[in-house]
Amino acid sequence: MDTLRTLEILITSRTPLIAIETLEEERAEQALERVAGRLRIPLFTWTMTRGLRRSGAVDSIYETKEPLKALRSVAEMNEGIYLMKDLYRSRSTTRRWSARSGTSPTPSRATGAPSS
Repeated sequence: MDTLRTLEILITSRTPLIAIETLEEERAEQALERVAGRLRIPLFTWTMTRGLRRSGAVDSIYETKEPLKALRSVAEMNEGIYLMKDLYRSRSTTRRWSARSGTSPTPSRATGAPSS
């Protein structure tokens, strides 16, 4: 089964968290854009420098550069695919998440480079 189909299955089965480990970040984002288009679900991307923004939009969602604020916004939003780039780099987010929930989330893993 190809990577795009695997992502579609994980997303349509409502897997709450999918971790993608890859050195090819741009290809992974393009794969998620294709899956979002096929499923007709909006794709949002978060970066530490831009905050949370819908794919194709120029402006970010207000006050979402800080990781926890972005995650709060995601929790309040409707259906979507949320690509959180480099979220693991924010140590304060990891510590606060663990302190509040008592645990870290256990992601499903999709590894490797997305296939075309």
